[in-house]
Amino acid sequence: MTASPGDSIGERDRRPLPAQVHERLRSQIASGEFTLGSRLPTEGELCALFGVSRVTVREALRMLQRDRLIESLQGRGHFVLGVPALIEKPISELQSVTELMRGLGFAVRTEVLSVKRESAGNHAQALQVSATADVVRLERLWRSPDDPVIYSIDIFSASIVGDDEPDWGGSLLEVFEQAGLTIAYSHALIRAATLPRSIARRAGVAPSLPWILMEQVNFAADDRPLLHSYDYHRGDKFEFYTLRQRSRQ
Repeated sequence: MTASPGDSIGERDRRPLPAQVHERLRSQIASGEFTLGSRLPTEGELCALFGVSRVTVREALRMLQRDRLIESLQGRGHFVLGVPALIEKPISELQSVTELMRGLGFAVRTEVLSVKRESAGNHAQALQVSATADVVRLERLWRSPDDPVIYSIDIFSASIVGDDEPDWGGSLLEVFEQAGLTIAYSHALIRAATLPRSIARRAGVAPSLPWILMEQVNFAADDRPLLHSYDYHRGDKFEFYTLRQRSRQ
């Protein structure tokens, strides 16, 4: 395995270096770059690959051992045990569902459940439009490969796409960018939830299965709200983490 320009750990990521290396290696295991039973590069090779110290690499490897993704055999190296059962992501990272799953190397199948053009109604305040404004309401379900992992509802102004019918199974952020709009940040509310019963039946999962609901209003750089979204992440498949710091008194 050789280093590429995108392999080194970036300075813009504020997470601790071991967490960054851990996530990169975890993604490579999930994508099949490191297969079951294969040996990881040596600590020295990983230091050179990611541009970090040996202490950082060792801590990242300990985290992989904690996740039961690798085993370390003295004098032989570190060997892959399997694919992660949980998808772990920093909660501060703003991505579309398509980008999230693609970046983790997971093979996913998108089901477009419905695309409706309707009045903004209860979403008018979030989108800062009138209640009678035309919006698109998009419902989708992601499976990996057949197991449902994410259910989403996205509401946005119909003027963004006009009369076009984009590939609704692809990245919605890319659809926005094609319209000359870029989502810069979001306000998110995160809580435990269950799927609506009709969706649970359609997905083939128990209605009592726990999900992580992330409700977001997504904004352009000029603070204009572009998208109101509800993303349900399957609770036994996803976990999110963040860096918390004490404020200075």
